[in-house]
Amino acid sequence: MDRLLMPMPPLLWAQNAPGEYEMPLLALRRWFWGQTLASPRAAPGSEALGTWVLGLLALLLVVIVAQGPGRALKQLFDLPGHVRLIGEAAGRLRVSVRLVMIALGASVLSWTTALLFRYNRPAGLADLAVLTRSKSVPEVAIEQGILAALTPMRDLFSLADLLVLLGIGGFVAFKYSAERWGDPEAEVSGRSLPARATLAWASAALYGLYRVATMLATPGDFPMGGCLFVEPIVVPLVMLSADGVLAAWVLVELRRSERSSDVEPVPVGPALVVLPAAVLACLLVMPARYAATSAYLALPYVPDGVARTALAPMLGWGPVFLQGAAVAFSGLAGAVPWCRGGVGAALGGYGRLLRAEGGHLVAALAIGGIAAGIPAGGSYLLMLSLPSQPWVLPAADSYAHYATLVVGLGVLAALVELGGRSASGAVPAAADPGEGGAEAAA
Repeated sequence: MDRLLMPMPPLLWAQNAPGEYEMPLLALRRWFWGQTLASPRAAPGSEALGTWVLGLLALLLVVIVAQGPGRALKQLFDLPGHVRLIGEAAGRLRVSVRLVMIALGASVLSWTTALLFRYNRPAGLADLAVLTRSKSVPEVAIEQGILAALTPMRDLFSLADLLVLLGIGGFVAFKYSAERWGDPEAEVSGRSLPARATLAWASAALYGLYRVATMLATPGDFPMGGCLFVEPIVVPLVMLSADGVLAAWVLVELRRSERSSDVEPVPVGPALVVLPAAVLACLLVMPARYAATSAYLALPYVPDGVARTALAPMLGWGPVFLQGAAVAFSGLAGAVPWCRGGVGAALGGYGRLLRAEGGHLVAALAIGGIAAGIPAGGSYLLMLSLPSQPWVLPAADSYAHYATLVVGLGVLAALVELGGRSASGAVPAAADPGEGGAEAAA
């Protein structure tokens, strides 16, 4: 990173950088540590709001092309339809109460543990001073609320950062894989499912080990690199695969419209069927997560000119702008659980969703962004108003994530509902791999 900051010693903390680089470094560290978008500018600005609005307008333009202006605008301003969609999304969450409880429980455990390690870290006070030096607390709260609106589903498509949940997912996938590979007669027609299970548990194990090694080996919040020549490619790919494993489970859970029993098995087979599409959804919903990681890890291996011209933008406003562009593609997540698992099927399902429910999709993402931004901004307003302490900024980030996790579940449930409406006859991943899941995986 220091190669982008003039000839200086290696920089890990924003407070050690020259004034003009303090905010970019702090913003980058907060993105790597907790997927929290932040402005790299020290002064208040309107870039975040403009990026969010432009993302929604781009999606609306695509919808108008797909549906025609009349139908698109009719759905966009269909207030009773929006209320009905919110009710149906809430119904899916009630059916998927297991998902909600596991996601919230794992998040609370992981984030609380992370805060304990940051409770008295001296860098916390310096970070807080950098953030509020030229911005008032209300200005920071408004800015962070808008950036949270830009990424309302950030916590659901980066679940691999929750090591507890990642470990459980890896174990379940390993068990599924071991049972299938040990029995040559099991799921003969669905041979790709055990292979996907192997990929799932292997990527979960590798990324979990990488996260633990990063926490032990690096004093800062940046990804660990500089030890291999391939990590700019391998680390983001393993991260993407691990995110996709857990996202596939979330999407399949939300697809259920009714609960058949009080205790149901984890839908491992259906989740593996949609795994390739879920990986694509992670890439489209959170592109900055993988691009920023790859760009940072590539710094030691590229010439200075390339680092300054090609990678520096990615490590400045790049994450914000990429997430703004992702608004136009994030609706694909709603089509994933209703497709047959392939990337082409997911793209086709998203096309159907845009043609059938495009106006409702734009409204759902806009309402979801507002619903995520208001409590997230309120968290910063409340926490940053407290006396300065090392734990104040990490706590504000964590409480904002609690809010966006709950809202993100609702937004994703709404997208899945829209995807189900548009599927109309498309064959989703089977509830039991033995009842069509094998054909879907082929």
